[in-house]
Amino acid sequence: VQLAHNFFTGPLPCPPQPEAQLELLSVSQNRFSGHRQLPCLFSRAPRLRSLHLDYLKLDGEIPSEIKEAAQLRELHADHAGLRGQLPAGMRCLTQLESLSLGRNALDGTVPQLVVDGMTNLRELTLSFNGFSGAIPSIPASHTKFRHLLLDHNAFSGDFATQLSSFAANLLAGGDAYSTISLDHNDLSGSIPPVVYGMIHDARGMGAGYAPTSWHLSMVENHLLCAPGPGREWPLWVLRAGSDFFGKCTPVAKPRRLAAPAGQDGVRKALQQRVGGGPARPPVLVGGREPTLLTVEGEDFEPSAELRCRLTPAPSSGLSTLTVGALFESQSSVKCPLPAETPPGNYMLSVANYGEDFYSVQTAGAEFYTPVPLVLSRDRVEAEFGVLTTGEILGAVVGALAGLVLIVCLLCALCVLIAREKRGAPLFYEMPADGGRVRRPGLPDDDSGLSVHELQMQVSIDPHAR
Repeated sequence: VQLAHNFFTGPLPCPPQPEAQLELLSVSQNRFSGHRQLPCLFSRAPRLRSLHLDYLKLDGEIPSEIKEAAQLRELHADHAGLRGQLPAGMRCLTQLESLSLGRNALDGTVPQLVVDGMTNLRELTLSFNGFSGAIPSIPASHTKFRHLLLDHNAFSGDFATQLSSFAANLLAGGDAYSTISLDHNDLSGSIPPVVYGMIHDARGMGAGYAPTSWHLSMVENHLLCAPGPGREWPLWVLRAGSDFFGKCTPVAKPRRLAAPAGQDGVRKALQQRVGGGPARPPVLVGGREPTLLTVEGEDFEPSAELRCRLTPAPSSGLSTLTVGALFESQSSVKCPLPAETPPGNYMLSVANYGEDFYSVQTAGAEFYTPVPLVLSRDRVEAEFGVLTTGEILGAVVGALAGLVLIVCLLCALCVLIAREKRGAPLFYEMPADGGRVRRPGLPDDDSGLSVHELQMQVSIDPHAR
């Protein structure tokens, strides 16, 4: 039944009873509306092989009854007003070869079991929807699969493995004309090298076809630049042509920790070891309230996926902690650490997107600089750090020596005060003209001693008055 490109209105036509002879129904580009008749199209046409519902106003979800259309080979419903998620029952469409649901309001993830069940699938088009999560894997059993169009969605994460079987089947021979459209998503990670083979292998995407007859697009994503200080694609991507991939995204590079607001537990004075040794990691003191840690660095981006990660030492037995981060600028982010974060030694890293955390792999071994952090529940430890035995002994000896010096000075001061009270000061005022020194405690008519007599008397009797 061909009713496409007309002005029919009202609900979708549906057989009043099971119709075993109906194999094709095309009602695209009409004014049919409503989705109430969709279930009966699948349940009352057991031999339906091709269904075209493009450019309608169905305004509803794909019904679960779709699983009854086991003979369906084509389902095209682009711009049809569909919403909601793909029902799990679609895995029963084992004969389906072409599924095109672009430009709708579908959302959620693409269930892997649905794709796995469509063993004869050749084309999957889900462009211009609201799908999220990881892109589905194309199983090795899908030997006929050639066209994957998932552009203009919100798919995220890397796709290092999802295309491996697709590429293997493509390079195995046969009709190699194919399409991969993943642009305008939130994909991250590095471009898998398997893509290079799909482009340049003699049996790859464009084998035997003009360059304009096949399509590859991954622009407007967050795919990583090559490790290193620059912001360029890996060499193999540049050789393949960066037009396929757009602009790369540099990895977030944390460099140092700044003192959190109101957190006096950050060790500032002991950023260097005692004696001027190598720099030590800053120590934060935990508490009952979350700690807002400020991280300074480069290439931070205002991403909804911006996260901080604390990776503990392997021997500590602690778990890795990942928290959402707050963007301040390209050179500063804030990491809110929960109050229950266990104390210990950590390495801090930041990711703008997905799992692209700052590491040796993403930054390059020659350019990676670790950012260590010690988290403590003890404010004393936070102020002085986790010192080595030598540092502890040196600090103790220095503190004792200073204490002894202070005690000696206090004793001397007490002696001076006591002698002054007894009228026997240690020091006498010497007349400037060399006259006689007045001795305390003598009558007023006593002339005192001359300076020479006083010096002689003191030398004989140090306690003389």
